[in-house]
Amino acid sequence: RWFAASTQYEPLNALAIGLLVLALGKVTHGNLFLAAFAAGITVATFGERQRASFEHFGELIAEVFKLAALLVFGALITPALLGSVGWQGWVFAVLALVLARPAAIWISFLGSGLTIREQAAVAWFGPKGFASVVYGLLVLSSAIAAAQQVFQLVAVTIVLSIMLHSSTDIVVARGFDDERDVPAWFGGIRRLRRRGEREREA
Repeated sequence: RWFAASTQYEPLNALAIGLLVLALGKVTHGNLFLAAFAAGITVATFGERQRASFEHFGELIAEVFKLAALLVFGALITPALLGSVGWQGWVFAVLALVLARPAAIWISFLGSGLTIREQAAVAWFGPKGFASVVYGLLVLSSAIAAAQQVFQLVAVTIVLSIMLHSSTDIVVARGFDDERDVPAWFGGIRRLRRRGEREREA
């Protein structure tokens, strides 16, 4: 009742809540991440109709901000920046991609029932994440003394990850072309997606 609006403006209710929470967080010098989380919970519990009306609009906004962050991040990665990292930075990036992340993912999948082949594929590609780009930009804009050095390490790791994973994804995917070689978890994900589509249609 308090947030009544025409149908075409209903998606803006959630955006208004987010901006209001952001303003309150700024005024009170609160944690903006917690404020954003609180705003998300508010939108999710606000009402079924409001949540459904914001879902598609919210996805579009999220993609726009992702593209904007990637544009800024990519514009900051110059040949001069990559050349100033030094061999130690590139060694760090290689170790992060071939040792640290695969080891962490392997530990997290212990007892999952996946085959060694499936675990190797997941460990190599890792989870698809956008956090490293955001955290890299946050560090760069912070006032810490080593902000530039940390951002350089993040940048070279992401660049190396893009080069390695984008050049091997097709090769690894072809290894699962046979229906018998499809990972066990893929069928479950596909069934969940189909169930969600049927529920939305109903």
